[in-house]
Amino acid sequence: MTRAATTPKVSIGLPVYNGEAHLPEALDSLCNQTFGDFEVLLSDNCSTDATEQLCREMAARDPRFKYTRNDENVGAAPNFNLAFSRASAAYFKWFGHDDVLEPTYVEKCVALLDADPDASVAFARVRYIDNEGQPLSSDYSRELRGGTGPFDDISLASLVRMPQSAVPMFVFGLTRTRCLERSGLIRSFAESDLTLVAELRMLGRFREVPEELFLQRIHHRVQTRAARRTLEGETSWFDPRVKGTRMPAGLRLFAEYVKLVADHSEGSAQVIDGLTATLGYADVRARTAAREYALRQWSRLSLGAARNVGSASLPIRLWGAIVGLRDGDTEKLRMVTAWGAGSDAFPLRLFAALRVGLRNELASEDLIIDWLTSDDDDARLAGAIVASQAPGRFARALEAASPGRDFDAVMTSVLQGQHARVEALRHGVLPQLGLEVEALDRFIAGR
Repeated sequence: MTRAATTPKVSIGLPVYNGEAHLPEALDSLCNQTFGDFEVLLSDNCSTDATEQLCREMAARDPRFKYTRNDENVGAAPNFNLAFSRASAAYFKWFGHDDVLEPTYVEKCVALLDADPDASVAFARVRYIDNEGQPLSSDYSRELRGGTGPFDDISLASLVRMPQSAVPMFVFGLTRTRCLERSGLIRSFAESDLTLVAELRMLGRFREVPEELFLQRIHHRVQTRAARRTLEGETSWFDPRVKGTRMPAGLRLFAEYVKLVADHSEGSAQVIDGLTATLGYADVRARTAAREYALRQWSRLSLGAARNVGSASLPIRLWGAIVGLRDGDTEKLRMVTAWGAGSDAFPLRLFAALRVGLRNELASEDLIIDWLTSDDDDARLAGAIVASQAPGRFARALEAASPGRDFDAVMTSVLQGQHARVEALRHGVLPQLGLEVEALDRFIAGR
């Protein structure tokens, strides 16, 4: 990769597919950067919406923006890598077409890399936003960092133990181009971005801007909510030419980490550090798998026992205590879903749905929308009752999941269709749960 004296200091790769909804806001946030010595490489993955028009208009207005369109959809990983292949600057950054940068993001990351020649990545803290740009509940220090102290130069051993939700913060950081040139970039298998992050850490230090300057949008997509829930679907999203793999993601990552140690370690000390981190990763995955297995077994026993007791014999909140439901425990809520129909199962299902569904999180919104639009009467009713408590939020979630579908019409259909059950619940379990029963009335009556 050759660079002339007139090349910019920063190249920003913006891979995009059907991004018309949020692309203008993303482009505006780049135009508003206080550091202006950059080029933006727009790599359109054969979009079928207005993405091409938006990109061409931006390129016509600002020569720093350069547009390229693929002849076919090559998949996410190849499109990300194509954007990098066209870069000319010493520093490179990937940028999501639906994300937003605060104005000083690039400037402050450039300053960190300039000041530390041994750093491979500079990044800023993340703030999650929804489709409307509203902040989602998250605790950056607790969820991604494990503390509130300085975060400079995270160790490889700590990095491979971090939750996957932390990965975009690093992948979308500002990276030294020569480090990416030495890496394997984003591979064509599920969770390969974890491999890239580990590889970049082996090639240099990570430096943090201690401000929330990266706004990552978390939103519903049909593909994300359905096709990508399987390993094959996740792999196909990275690269559709790869038809999936039977190798579990954890085992594949372990093999990739071992290969990284062999490829990038210089001297026995780095080999030992790399292997220690890899074994630590394997230990974490093994412990997690064992914990999840134990949780599944306990849940089956405890949920079954709670169900067999019967709603007339045990207060609903005590049921929740027996099962061990926590706020945000979406996985256990899915187990409740698997009970199927039945009056004994419904009260606990509703209790669990309220505990989980009213948290401002993507996973819980997905599940409640799944229930609201399912073929199961119990699931639809539980979903409608939960959604009635936060109608604006779940209306946006339904629109994102099923564009054009009318939220009020769906709610009215469910609640009117099961009006007798709703009336019985008014005098039974709903008061126990502290629900705003009046919120159901406008949907029952219709508008």
